[in-house]
Amino acid sequence: MAVKDAADHSANYVRHESDREKTLVNLAQMLCLEVVPQRIEAYDISNLGDEHITAGMVVAVDGKLKKSEYRMFNIRSTAIQDDYASMTEAISRRLAHIGEENSSMSECPDLILLDGGKGQVSAVEPILKKHGLENILLFGMVKDGSHRTRAIAKSGGEIAFTSKRRAFTLVAEIQEEVHRFAVTYHRQKHKASALSSTLTDIPGVGPSRAKALLRHFKTVTAIKNAGVDELKNVSGISDSMAQTIY
Repeated sequence: MAVKDAADHSANYVRHESDREKTLVNLAQMLCLEVVPQRIEAYDISNLGDEHITAGMVVAVDGKLKKSEYRMFNIRSTAIQDDYASMTEAISRRLAHIGEENSSMSECPDLILLDGGKGQVSAVEPILKKHGLENILLFGMVKDGSHRTRAIAKSGGEIAFTSKRRAFTLVAEIQEEVHRFAVTYHRQKHKASALSSTLTDIPGVGPSRAKALLRHFKTVTAIKNAGVDELKNVSGISDSMAQTIY
């Protein structure tokens, strides 16, 4: 039974690996690539108006998502909602790490996918040239009106998936994953900021004390329910400040 079980697992593994390889070949054919992309990175921008603009990066190696290499960038170059500027900053900061020793982002991607159309692609192309990395393949992931993957964008137009079902499934999975990752992080950041701002309404409580309180009590509700003696146990909270918070 053990030998049979091991053989079944081995056969399934080989089959899945074969399927992933066929999918990558399918994608390479659709995009007219000379080589099969082994490392694919995808990027998406998330924001709430002009607040907490972030860019998410997900990685697929040999057609399989590798969550340990996901990264998030807090956008600094623009204080307003500007997806092009946000995307160019994220890509520029990412590429700056290529080739660095002891860096988790030292490896160069074979293919970069951007959430968006040819506008995003045109905005990012100069960044690749600036870093001398024009050899990295760059495409956009276009959604339809229902926010589902519709086509692949390049600087000169769009490429329809047509009969390339395997390629469509992979790109759709990557686009959905990078969107989920970017939105989840953005919501967490926005929630933390909202909680912190609630505490900073208290006279004498600034961002540092608000963070210390949340780190100690975890929630605003727990802080509201805490007594003066409990509040005094927080680093940086004096007797008088504990009375004020209480």
